Amino acid sequence: INFMASSDLTQLKYKGNIYNVGDCLMLRESNLKILVCKLLEIVQDGGIKDYEEWPSIRVQWYYHWSELDLVSLGIPKEDHKFLGDNELFFSDHAETVYIDSILGKCEVTTLQEYDNLENMQDENYFSRASIVTKENRLSPSFGEWETFCVCNKPMNPNLLTVGCDK
Repeated sequence: INFMASSDLTQLKYKGNIYNVGDCLMLRESNLKILVCKLLEIVQDGGIKDYEEWPSIRVQWYYHWSELDLVSLGIPKEDHKFLGDNELFFSDHAETVYIDSILGKCEVTTLQEYDNLENMQDENYFSRASIVTKENRLSPSFGEWETFCVCNKPMNPNLLTVGCDK
């Protein structure tokens, strides 16, 4: 682990890769699960109680829609099909984690930018709403999302839209 800027710690080098504050990262939660976050801060002297000697980072989480109670967030069950495979919700939840959980960088874009990607990679995600965890609500709400069809439903970029059921 090399800290590239010793005074303000805006950049770190870990396993040959350079990470900057503001980058979106993929973290390993387990061998099967990848989490996505935004790098907020590099904590050189740890930051996790009882493990201060382990370099850490402060991150703000994105949640995949499958991790959320969508109905309580205002997305009816019949509308879950309008959520994309790589759709994330930026949250107000932040915490400190160990640097060794970093798998690499990823990109979180708007829905339009995601839909226009020429070469889709596993590291490409999109977000069109944030989750306010303390209030259990989306911003903007599902009813305020841009619609792309005569049925007035949001676009799922993973589905080919030729026509509509209406």
